[in-house]
Amino acid sequence: PATNKNVNIDGTTIIHMSNGKIAEETDFFDNLDFMMQLGQIPTAGK
Repeated sequence: PATNKNVNIDGTTIIHMSNGKIAEETDFFDNLDFMMQLGQIPTAGK
């Protein structure tokens, strides 16, 4: 369910181009930090 919480996510997207078109896209970000910001995983010390 939606939490209506703001989150801050840093990440990287790697795009592979072929013949001038996107052939593949891969996204990387910190899933653990994302889930902690949503309150789905307790933060350390809580």
